[in-house]
Amino acid sequence: MFNNLDARILPYIKWSSVEHVLIDVTKANNHYVGGRVFAFRKELRFDEIKRRLPDFTETVKEIYDDRFTLLLNIGKGINTRTLKYAIIQIPVSWLYDGQFAALLGDIRSNVQAPIKYYDQHAERSFSSWADTYL
Repeated sequence: MFNNLDARILPYIKWSSVEHVLIDVTKANNHYVGGRVFAFRKELRFDEIKRRLPDFTETVKEIYDDRFTLLLNIGKGINTRTLKYAIIQIPVSWLYDGQFAALLGDIRSNVQAPIKYYDQHAERSFSSWADTYL
């Protein structure tokens, strides 16, 4: 919630368990299968962040065209045929300081599956970003 870097809180993803990698623009989770709509919670979270971080100026949106989310498929959910994804929203600063490019390089080096786009919107946005930063 606050770009926490504490290793005890960060999720661990084993590269060998990743079967698909998708790049999407950042969206509210309800845009994905199984995602829920909790718009009021998002607004409450933003209000809390603004109280704790006065310089935080983001607004609540359904879709952020200026940033990306990685969807890493790590198999199927327990007792279901539904694909299970780790959804990783990339901090905006990573897009411009080289960390996102480095992460994509690590994924390409360690994951057997190709990196694909969630849809054409994501492909256009990513291509525009990549022309400058990759």
